[in-house]
Amino acid sequence: MKNVYFKRIIFFIFAVLLIYSAYWLFISVQFKTQIKNNLDYINSNYSNIIVSGYPYRMSALINDLSLSSFENNFLSNINFYDVRIDMNPFQIDTLYLRSNQVEGLEGANSTESLFNFKNLQGKIVLSEGMIIKLLLISDYLDLNYHEYNIGKISQTVMKINLDNQSIYQINFSGIGNDLLNSYLGKTKININGEISSITNDGVLQIDIIENENQNKLFSAPLTINNGKVSLLFVPLLDLKDLSFF
Repeated sequence: MKNVYFKRIIFFIFAVLLIYSAYWLFISVQFKTQIKNNLDYINSNYSNIIVSGYPYRMSALINDLSLSSFENNFLSNINFYDVRIDMNPFQIDTLYLRSNQVEGLEGANSTESLFNFKNLQGKIVLSEGMIIKLLLISDYLDLNYHEYNIGKISQTVMKINLDNQSIYQINFSGIGNDLLNSYLGKTKININGEISSITNDGVLQIDIIENENQNKLFSAPLTINNGKVSLLFVPLLDLKDLSFF
């Protein structure tokens, strides 16, 4: 009798493992296909996509990823020095991403770095294929413009939440060092505001505050008109080039 029970237990475990393996294989194929379709949609280049992580998770490693669909911006390319996207097989609406370095190049046919993230990590929450929450953190961000170093920003945090399917809530913070070479010290940088997901219009407020005594050093609005972001009437970029707008 004990042998019968033992065989049934072994058969049950084997059946569960077989069913889960089939499920993991099916979801991994869908996972890779969805990533590939999204990357192809936003005009990207990459060498290959490798999915691994069985049995606990799914992890897609994308080698040599480059985005180049920024026709309306002075930004020409965004290069990821390998990016990894992780997903729980039983929570397919939440993705986690990691990349050691993300570099944005300035202007067409240029090799000048516009921005450079180090150790970028993020969390993406989806609903019906649409991004409703985005969290990005980075240890280090270097900003440049026309060979001029704007500043180095550490402890960067960016949050984007879609409220009621119509308004993006935008929050960014970081600690700057030697900003614009005009203030030799640490400053806190805050960007907060809203953008309509329907009209792509909105206003963001940028504040630069002295970190030691909280004196405000600079404050100005970032205006968004039909997705085009401007600072003091100077156009910066077009959000419609980004996949989640």
